[in-house]
Amino acid sequence: MADPLTVLVGPHVSAEGRQEISAVGWSSGRATEVFSYTDTAAFHAYLPRTEVLLGEIRAGEVQLARRLRWVHVWSSGVNSLPLQELARCHILLTNARGQHADSVADHTFALLLALSRHIPAFVEQQRTRRWELRITTELSGRRMGILGYGQIGRSIAVRARAFGQDVWASRHHPTADPLISRMFGPSRAALREMLAGCDDIVSVLPLTEETRGLLDHEMFGSMRPGARLINVGRGEVIVEEALDEALRKGSLSGAACDVLPKEPLPEHSPLWSVPNLLITPHVAGMHPQYYQRGLTIFLGNLRRYCRSEPLDNVVDLDAGY
Repeated sequence: MADPLTVLVGPHVSAEGRQEISAVGWSSGRATEVFSYTDTAAFHAYLPRTEVLLGEIRAGEVQLARRLRWVHVWSSGVNSLPLQELARCHILLTNARGQHADSVADHTFALLLALSRHIPAFVEQQRTRRWELRITTELSGRRMGILGYGQIGRSIAVRARAFGQDVWASRHHPTADPLISRMFGPSRAALREMLAGCDDIVSVLPLTEETRGLLDHEMFGSMRPGARLINVGRGEVIVEEALDEALRKGSLSGAACDVLPKEPLPEHSPLWSVPNLLITPHVAGMHPQYYQRGLTIFLGNLRRYCRSEPLDNVVDLDAGY
């Protein structure tokens, strides 16, 4: 008889959710145990017995997980996980790619519209009871460049086209897409050409060795004068000093960051006072159904796992996404 299927979940999974997980396992013909942890001590106590983990695992913890075969994380980004350790132990990793697409795309346009219509300035004027006119800009007729064209990028492109924007994009393996008028590869030369031709730039890049610090002084220098930048991917993709300089010099007309190199942003960071920079606290992907949608993705994969079928959203542990 097969060993029991042991699944370890965190506090975000309700009792009903744990019952759903258990039912999937039992329906496959395997006795199933679902453990739930609320603190690190409990997590470490259950880990040696765990075959499937719904949650994150840190460097040094993999050695405790003698039976672990598959980790599924709630997020799309996996840069905080010990990918090399997982690869060395032949542990499969999947993520929640796709569940954030509409929420992040909506947030992207909330930020872009706030910049183009001077909403932060008008809110400040309202607070201080001042009536001052400002010239706003339209999105229609501008060109958007999307760095990192995946599911989120495509949702952004759908909205950009609806606003009357032409859309360029980059991805590691360029493929044709009817929403995109020009698709670029990942080389620095290609990205500089793309940035030079776009009015609004949105970064949805994952964090890898290739993308860390990619938007540096050289890349900001390649951007069209007066361009705007939105970062809803990973904060470490941007060199903070380069962004600061581009905004203070006015070569960028505005920027908005939902992700930053250090989170929470330290009180002493100069980014708090940079002109024309809008900051939100890494909330683009949050929505009321966040964990329920994530659980649905996991349950679908758990059914495939129990049937020994290929899983969705498998992370390439070498590439990092």
